Amino acid sequence: MLNENIKKMRQITTILIVSAFAVYSCGSESSNDTRNTTPSSQARDAKVDPHRDSPPPGSDQLNGLTSELLDVFIKAAKTFPDDSASLYQFYFEWNATRDPEKVKRQVKRMEILISEESVSRYHLVDANLERLMRNVVDVNSISKEQADSLVMLYCYYDYFAGESLFSKLLTDDDNYKLVWKSFEIMSGESQRDTCFISALINLDDCIRTNAELAEAMPDFIVKAIANFPEGFLAMYGVRKRQTEGDFANYISIYDEPDKKLIAIFTEISTSSKNENHRRAAADLLQKAKN
Repeated sequence: MLNENIKKMRQITTILIVSAFAVYSCGSESSNDTRNTTPSSQARDAKVDPHRDSPPPGSDQLNGLTSELLDVFIKAAKTFPDDSASLYQFYFEWNATRDPEKVKRQVKRMEILISEESVSRYHLVDANLERLMRNVVDVNSISKEQADSLVMLYCYYDYFAGESLFSKLLTDDDNYKLVWKSFEIMSGESQRDTCFISALINLDDCIRTNAELAEAMPDFIVKAIANFPEGFLAMYGVRKRQTEGDFANYISIYDEPDKKLIAIFTEISTSSKNENHRRAAADLLQKAKN
């Protein structure tokens, strides 16, 4: 019974949004028609300007694109019924536009969102992300396979959140108790394998919408490197020359090299019995200071 009520509410939400937009569109056209077809007796006798009531240049194109946007929105609202309201708000309130080029981009953007690949990823996140994070937090540990899956799923989630989807999947409390905690645990596991450092770096590259997590990532990465500095040096050593400088930035927090890591790598550069580690540490320190 509860599931049936939820389905009905989703259907009603979609219908209301689509109906409201259709009424708005029709109302705008009706208003324009009324404005252009209510002449006074004086106006009928006056000389008619042939250009006075002609539509502005590009209006036919805009009307066609607006209709196209509405069509693709209806598909999106049916595909993502839980987020139909937030989608409407995103496209028709926050980012409403009458610029044909911008409308074209909105149509393309929503077409990508409802593509088969995108919808598949959406359902993958919906079914697995929260459950995986709860498992990681509950046992206070994460495996290599879980780390790879978590980063992949969260990167997908971050993209969808930027498109106004998953508005109800994670609460503000979940952002700290699940999201932050999961990646904090991953940072601690780096002493076992460099894959955890790589996973955090990959995550850092894809975060676009969670500003709080984006700000915390440099600290997570620095802690992960401190747990396994030799492993990070091995990762640094296989980088191509043109990317070494960028990779060296990971030992910094907001462009300021971390003092603990500087001390660790200084020690390695002078005292390590591994020549490759000594050389890589010295080179890393040089690039980090530039």
